Amino acid sequence: MKLPLFKIIAFNSVLILLISCSNSEGEPSFNIEVEDLTDMFGTERIYGFDYDLTTRKYAIVNSDKYTIYDNSFNSLEERSGTFQFARGTIFIQDQLFHGLPYYRSEDKLVSTRSGRAIRFNPSDPGDFETIYESDYTGSGFIPLRDFAENSSFYAFTITEEVCFLVSKANQEKITFEDDFPESFNIEGYVVETFGDQFILGTGTGFYEFVDNRWIKFTELGIGGTILKNTFIDSRGYLFGHGLDGQSESDVMDVFDLNTRSFVQTSVDFNKAMRGVSRIVEDENGDLIAMTAGGDNVNEDVTKIYRLSIK
Repeated sequence: MKLPLFKIIAFNSVLILLISCSNSEGEPSFNIEVEDLTDMFGTERIYGFDYDLTTRKYAIVNSDKYTIYDNSFNSLEERSGTFQFARGTIFIQDQLFHGLPYYRSEDKLVSTRSGRAIRFNPSDPGDFETIYESDYTGSGFIPLRDFAENSSFYAFTITEEVCFLVSKANQEKITFEDDFPESFNIEGYVVETFGDQFILGTGTGFYEFVDNRWIKFTELGIGGTILKNTFIDSRGYLFGHGLDGQSESDVMDVFDLNTRSFVQTSVDFNKAMRGVSRIVEDENGDLIAMTAGGDNVNEDVTKIYRLSIK
């Protein structure tokens, strides 16, 4: 018995739809190319790196020097020094700042040590202001863990209060104890900005600052409960990576803040991003990621990858 033409067309349309849906389940929702750049920087261990968007230059930090590269990774200059610990590495105006947590703050920098945050001019360290200093406790200053800012506030994360804001207008401290009923791992507080909006990552999920409150908008998708690294790029992709128990999670989650949905990632992408400790974005929108070597993480070697999102 022959089927009517309209039934054949309908059947074929459904079949094509099912095939396309089946294929899409195994592929990432965005196209991304992963390129290993590690061999370009020699065999010495890499302790840190950063990119200055203004001068379009990179700094690659080794134990006894740092090397300045242009945006095509051609070596421009080497400068000697001791860099066993490159925490918070910032490269700006052809200067390297390292050893303390440093953060960009418009045309200035913010450094945090114990419970004090100082905003200063990188070309004139004597030009500075204290934007926050914590109350003294019996055990010393409460450590500041992370920093971000928008047009109205500075944001800090700490152990006891998860996250608090400091007004740029009058330096008033604003706390939000009632907004965080859950118990978090104290290592997992990371605050970022998306446009002028604060995004807070915790050990159980992500919050946004809306109408003077922290509102949870998604669960933590990574395997573990410790949020180790986050980054928000210019497209609005939130990259989140953490620990699964005591080992690195095999997957770096990508959450699209525009569509409020997780983006499926590829095996190559997850392999490259396992153990990531730093991500920067260049002027072309490519992401440059540094992964810290560790047990069974990227063959125990620090790697640097270029991630080109198409």
